[in-house]
Amino acid sequence: MSYDFESSNCPKFTQDANLNGDPHKYMIQKSLPKLIQKIAQEASTNNNWAPALRAAPAAISVMATCLVASTSKLAGAIEVNPTGTIPGGEEIKLPHKYLSTNLQYCSDLGRIAFSEAQNSMHRLRGYAEYMTDTDGLISNILEMLEDEEAARYNLRTAMEDLQENADRCKKETNSIKGKFQMLLDFIMALQNAAIEKQNDTQIRQKQNSDRVRRRDEERKAYIARIDFCRGEVERLKDEFSAAHEDWRKAKETVDGLALVSSLDAVADIDDEVIFKEPEVKYEAPQEKVGYFNAAKHSWFGKSASRKADEAHARKEAREDQEKRQKDERARYDQKVEKLLQKRQHELNVAKEEAQERMKTAQSTFEMVQTKLEHAKTELSVQKEQHLQAKLDLDASQADLEALANEKIELKDILDIIESSIKSLKQMKQYVDDMCEFFKEVSTEVQNTMDGPMHKFLTKIDNAAIASGNKKDSRKIENLSVDQVNKGQLAQVALRLQGKLSIIGDVAGVYVSISKLYIKPGINKMEGLTYLSHSEYTLQLAEFKEWCSNSVEEIEGFSRKQTRIMIDRMAVGVRAVARETLAIESSN
Repeated sequence: MSYDFESSNCPKFTQDANLNGDPHKYMIQKSLPKLIQKIAQEASTNNNWAPALRAAPAAISVMATCLVASTSKLAGAIEVNPTGTIPGGEEIKLPHKYLSTNLQYCSDLGRIAFSEAQNSMHRLRGYAEYMTDTDGLISNILEMLEDEEAARYNLRTAMEDLQENADRCKKETNSIKGKFQMLLDFIMALQNAAIEKQNDTQIRQKQNSDRVRRRDEERKAYIARIDFCRGEVERLKDEFSAAHEDWRKAKETVDGLALVSSLDAVADIDDEVIFKEPEVKYEAPQEKVGYFNAAKHSWFGKSASRKADEAHARKEAREDQEKRQKDERARYDQKVEKLLQKRQHELNVAKEEAQERMKTAQSTFEMVQTKLEHAKTELSVQKEQHLQAKLDLDASQADLEALANEKIELKDILDIIESSIKSLKQMKQYVDDMCEFFKEVSTEVQNTMDGPMHKFLTKIDNAAIASGNKKDSRKIENLSVDQVNKGQLAQVALRLQGKLSIIGDVAGVYVSISKLYIKPGINKMEGLTYLSHSEYTLQLAEFKEWCSNSVEEIEGFSRKQTRIMIDRMAVGVRAVARETLAIESSN
């Protein structure tokens, strides 16, 4: 921002023709407009305070959001880490355990910072006016340089008073800067703690979801295992019944075969062969005679020799018959023996096979029986586990409901944390602007006090020592300042006058804005916490609109006051030059 000081509305003075032949005063008179312009340009460059003051209502609006959030019951249950880290790695200890009280504390810090800033800036304006008034410290010291008697007893006191006021100005600005830096550090620490809590809450939310899912899966797994075990028991029961039937049949076969002999086997197979006697047909010997001999025998009978021959033939026939019958019996017995041996072998094989089948059936039966017992045991165990699981699930039903409720609660908590983080980020931005403003004010005060102020007092000290006085002597005798040093002192004093005038007016503008906007905004902010939900919604909208309007009004007020303070500075510098140094402006 630049200003045309040649066209300023300040009154212009005509050159005083009588400067008592002092060339140094004439040079000051000629350079005075440029000095004023330089001070104004430095003020415009170094004190870009309007944007920071615009940020004040926005910061208060966000403070209101944090303050209202702190009244939430859920926020009162959200624990945050006891420390938060700020950029640079420094850890800031949070004063409270819960998010709500820390948000309240954040709003309190902001309220205190703004309130103390108003008080400090009010005092800073007072100190600046005390030094820059037409009869202020700077003017009085300049007059004492022209009045040896006044300087003897009062100059040292005035110099010390000027230095003390300079130190007070630095202390006030450093205090304000420290308060807002502390607020900014706390905001960043709380923001980082809230982000960590957000991460922890999201992890907990996932763990709870996993826990509910695992319990449901366990319940389903128990039911599936019980159904499987029941099916296995039924299947093994069927196998058991089939195995038992196989074993029964095998045992019946074995028991039946145990009662069977080889004769029974043969009788069953060839009963007629075994019990039927072999028949050998008897054939009597036949004598071959002709028809004549036959008739002879018929008529006269057989002779004795004939009869003897026939008897002998019959005997031989019987013997032959018996022999053939005996041979046939022997062959029959041999055939039966072979048949018995065959049937006995077959019977033995059948018994062995039946016995083996019975053993196999017995083994299968016992194996299935064992499996069935194991399956029944497993089913019993699963039923017990399922019963226990059901009891556990029933017992933890409240816990599960709590988890479900906590899921909703955690979502609300996350919403609050996210809202708080957003608000803290916004507040950080606005407070950062305020910090920059007070840093600039503090830097300007520091540079003024350590620059022109220090130079001014040092030159006077040097002049006092050069006049034969001891350093820091309370009484300054025979003060003699040559014209060159007087001209340099006047230049420094006028520059100091202008810069302190700007500092005082900036402080005064802040005090005015604080009274008109910041303090009322804080009061409105605190009033929001006592409203019902419906009233809060309406009042919050009105409050935000008021903050928005305040930003625009502060912008206009700042531009107007910037012009006024530059003009006031010019008037003040010219007044000191005229009334104290008897120098009139050349323009």
